[in-house]
Amino acid sequence: MVEVEKALFEGQIQGIVMTSYQNERPLCGLAGVLDWHFHGAISQCILQGAITGRVGECVYFPMNRNGTTYHIILAGAGHSTAPGERGQVPLETVHTLQKNLASLKLSKMGISKADFGHVSSEYFAKHLKGASLWIGP
Repeated sequence: MVEVEKALFEGQIQGIVMTSYQNERPLCGLAGVLDWHFHGAISQCILQGAITGRVGECVYFPMNRNGTTYHIILAGAGHSTAPGERGQVPLETVHTLQKNLASLKLSKMGISKADFGHVSSEYFAKHLKGASLWIGP
């Protein structure tokens, strides 16, 4: 997870795709780390009901920090079996994510296999065709 976060803040990637679970509060995983970096902005959206974490949900955040725009996408993963537990993200969400990534036309987005249930790089190549991804552990 740290590698993806580092790649974002060093400018190697334009943004990050991460998961959001319906029953995970406070946020865990990569979403929790970036929420801290962005002073609770993601948590505020959850509290306001703009993010639910439902399967198929895909929320885009253009976040500004120190004059730089970071493109953040939260992919709804449904219910987590336990806080911090990362199961494989439902295909409905992955397909929605693919459509959103294609429409944004960003040159490179970071994604963490750990945040998506430790799936293989081949999984992303198969299900996120056409997306330019920087895949971290």
